[in-house]
Amino acid sequence: MRVLFIHIGHDKTGSSYLQSHFARNQKTLAKHGFTYPVGEASRRAAVRGMATSGTQNDNTLEQRLADTIETNDVLLSYEGFFNRLAEHPNEEIERWQRWCDTLCFDKIKVLLFVRDPVSHASSTYLQMVRAEGHYGDLDAYVARYNRPLIVWNVLNTLKKASNIDVTVHSYSREKSKLLELTLNWLSPDREIEFDLKRQDELVNRGMTDEEVIVALRANRRSPSWGSNLAKLSLVQRPKLKSTLLIGSHGAQEVMVANNRHAMKKVNDLVGIESGYQIDFQEPRHAEANSLALFKALSQLMLAVGKQSLRQFASRLKGRLR
Repeated sequence: MRVLFIHIGHDKTGSSYLQSHFARNQKTLAKHGFTYPVGEASRRAAVRGMATSGTQNDNTLEQRLADTIETNDVLLSYEGFFNRLAEHPNEEIERWQRWCDTLCFDKIKVLLFVRDPVSHASSTYLQMVRAEGHYGDLDAYVARYNRPLIVWNVLNTLKKASNIDVTVHSYSREKSKLLELTLNWLSPDREIEFDLKRQDELVNRGMTDEEVIVALRANRRSPSWGSNLAKLSLVQRPKLKSTLLIGSHGAQEVMVANNRHAMKKVNDLVGIESGYQIDFQEPRHAEANSLALFKALSQLMLAVGKQSLRQFASRLKGRLR
């Protein structure tokens, strides 16, 4: 029986960490009968410890699937699958079923990690600041957060589909066992041993308080410039300890009230240990003294200058050839 394994995320639940291990252990997976058809650029980035989009969903995915060894199971890992299931559920399920028909998969197994609402809302807010140039108010974002409803809709779509098994785990309660749980999902009977020399390496770190303050101010002036500045900081200073901002008590209460019904429906389906628990936390906003803020901004501008010089040198080199 040939199985298509699809890890769909979702966001801020350790996907980059898992994808880094998949790419680094591609040969080990192949030895156990699994093909991980990651693009070469993503594979090289993951091996260097950089965040990637896993097997992605670009215009080469169909061909990469077609090129897999016919007797192997296949592992895909990409958060975009979750988003497509949320936005275009029927089209996405039809596409998966087409893969089964044309590539002779007998079954699809899906893995989803979910995260308790307060910590997830805080983490996704910071991701939007860093990656999308967002500069809106934290409390406003927390109050309108609705990920549990989206998770319920995705699970309901998968539940109705034939030939699809779904496994759900709580990132919030199982963070230290992400890789163990994933390998057990892949192969409970075959003991897959990954090279774990870099198991504890941080992949895709968050921002510090100072970086958050700088990014928010930069985003207000130019979202694209502010986002690039934030990303550059993570590359230049990958080992800094990141912050986690928490919305006010009022915003948390509004969010939980709005999502309580959806969280219950998810828990009824997967069980409370694998689903949601309410994680009210003490509010926290970014704080930085003037000296720390000036230092962070100076380091960021220096990094921008170095990057600009490298880009200029690269363009000049190209013209001289």
